[in-house]
Amino acid sequence: MSTIAAVAPPPGSGLRGVIRVSGPAAAELVRATLRPPPARDALARRAAFRGRFDDGRGTQPVLLFWMPAPRSYTREDVAEFHLPGSAPLLDAALARLLALGAAPAMPGEFTRRAFENGRIDLSRAEGVLALVEAENERS
Repeated sequence: MSTIAAVAPPPGSGLRGVIRVSGPAAAELVRATLRPPPARDALARRAAFRGRFDDGRGTQPVLLFWMPAPRSYTREDVAEFHLPGSAPLLDAALARLLALGAAPAMPGEFTRRAFENGRIDLSRAEGVLALVEAENERS
């Protein structure tokens, strides 16, 4: 299975943006982009790291949340890069992760993986879909 990455939630005008990565190469992507890189044994358990995200052109502040498999939403290794909410900075960070081998996540792909890996059942997956597709509070 490939490693996927996406801005989650989609970009807006927030102070912080999140890029979520899930899959077998997530740890490799963390080590390639987080400055200073975490020690190998640091990724054996849940952890949070402060540092700089290297997007290949410069660095930006990052708070990284690391959730190793199987205790993550997708039951895969998951990294959440919490970055400044600027669209150009998020685009640069996502482009770097994609250049390093991640594939762009399709809408709903994190939830699909959670379902396929037995983290959530079909009714919960459908509930997430209904919530995502809701157009207003009543929906």
